[in-house]
Amino acid sequence: MEYDKDKDGRIQADVARRLGIILEQYKRIKCENKYESTISLLVLQNLVIIFRDYAFRIRSMELPEKAKKLSLWGITEDMIIECSKEYNDLSVEKGFSSIRHSLCHPEFSENEKKRTGYTSVVENGEISGYTLFHYPPKRQNEEEYYIEIRLTCDMVEALIKKLLELFEEYNKKKAIGV
Repeated sequence: MEYDKDKDGRIQADVARRLGIILEQYKRIKCENKYESTISLLVLQNLVIIFRDYAFRIRSMELPEKAKKLSLWGITEDMIIECSKEYNDLSVEKGFSSIRHSLCHPEFSENEKKRTGYTSVVENGEISGYTLFHYPPKRQNEEEYYIEIRLTCDMVEALIKKLLELFEEYNKKKAIGV
């Protein structure tokens, strides 16, 4: 089956829709060892890449008011373990760029404060969430920036749901030519 394309021939929004379908199908599978947290993390990784490209690089997706603050995505101040910026100064773009970098470009170094990546949080032998950390190299004339975020598995699911809703809204507008 062919992907639905936007007016510029891009298929990412339809890939996002299909990822949501795949995740729901996986949840219905009955098997002894389920890796739901792993597939959710991979779906989140792909959706964040697509979202960042559409919303911030290509600029073809106008963010609705309900998505313009990190708190509206469910990323609350208590989830930020450490950050060089005040919570209220964190833009959605900066927050999602950091999530994207931590999931896509893990780099570990001897200096624990100069790393980017993620690790699992385990409770009672089960994965209960993830810690994402992004400590990019400081560039000339830029202030140092770092962030460490703790996401529960439920929060990962909630972010996936919000991203899928945003893409569905975008696809509807695209279909009617808005």
